[in-house]
Amino acid sequence: MLVQIPLELQNYICCLLESHDLAKMALLCKHFYKLALNPDTWQQLCERKWNISNFYNVPTSFDWKLYYREKSSIAQPLTWNQIDTTTHPSPRQCHGAVALGSKMLIFGGHQIEGDNFNRKDDMWLFDPKQSEFQEVHPQGIHIPPISRHRLVNIDNRIYSFGGINQNRQKLNSVFMFEPENLAWEELDVQNQPPQPRCDPVVVAYKNSLVIFGGSIKDIAFPSDVHVFDTCSRSWSQPPISGDIPPPRIGCTAVVINDTLYLYGGGDYNTEERKYRKMYTEMWTLDLKKWQWTYLSTTGGDLPKISDFLNSFVVGNHIIIGGGYSSNPYAFDTISRNWTLLTNSDNSTINNYDSSAVHIGKHVYYFGGLHNNTVKHNLNALDMGHLEFLMQNPKVVEAN
Repeated sequence: MLVQIPLELQNYICCLLESHDLAKMALLCKHFYKLALNPDTWQQLCERKWNISNFYNVPTSFDWKLYYREKSSIAQPLTWNQIDTTTHPSPRQCHGAVALGSKMLIFGGHQIEGDNFNRKDDMWLFDPKQSEFQEVHPQGIHIPPISRHRLVNIDNRIYSFGGINQNRQKLNSVFMFEPENLAWEELDVQNQPPQPRCDPVVVAYKNSLVIFGGSIKDIAFPSDVHVFDTCSRSWSQPPISGDIPPPRIGCTAVVINDTLYLYGGGDYNTEERKYRKMYTEMWTLDLKKWQWTYLSTTGGDLPKISDFLNSFVVGNHIIIGGGYSSNPYAFDTISRNWTLLTNSDNSTINNYDSSAVHIGKHVYYFGGLHNNTVKHNLNALDMGHLEFLMQNPKVVEAN
């Protein structure tokens, strides 16, 4: 009988089983239940199933069984649904979008009409439960028409940084939107702010905004990092070490624990009006040590998308989409490999330069550019099969 052979050999035999066999074995008795839950068993099962040779930055209490379930679920075909609403924002790209409670908030953006940029100053809320848009008329100060800015939610307050106005003036102001009274406020800040810029990377880390790059005066793309503390309302520039990412525009970033993951972008030549180089690479910034690291990936379906993307976190994976690609890609931060995520029907296009906002079981993509036409499409990516990995913070609803 299996229980009579050495425990090491029992564990080895378990590592040769499939997940459904382990599930059946766990029902036999307490001994087999413990064998079936052995973390080493599930780690080796992951190695064998996905041909993984190395794992990175694995926490001490890492749940290998959950990781196996995550990788099995992440590869399932995705389902897109186009949502048609009678009332909706006008077509736009380069707008700001962020989750506010169980709703999606959209502010600003532009539509190109000939050689002119028609920038917006309107605000909208989309309610997934009612499947409808409602225009919001903010109180407080009036932010002029703006695009290429970034919105971030920290403690249920919306912060806007960067952007460019109708007069092509780039901004470095920090605006705060208070949902309780629906009012904008331009914050009085301490210390020297970054140079005015549009298209920066802006992520939330604890109570701060972390800013990377963007387009400054003379359309230069610095690889600088700035931090805005929303509690003290002060700017700082941390000392950066490591190999710094080359200049780029149109990249995207997310934060997992204390690490910023930066992907994509390109080095744009303004005279030739084209990119010198496109980047399909991943960088990390340690937000405690403020150290950059270039990540060498281990294979898989390497992305073919690079600029003006959107990204969000699902468990240990970063989902990256946009850039004229109808299918997003998933980057596994544990194995550092890529997976192309397929659609169930291949019918929905994820527009270039759209926004992506995760709410509940869905990620809502709005606007963007497709076939050289700016859209007001609203598409919902069904992530219900990954709900066990996706958690929204508890926040106050906007009126």
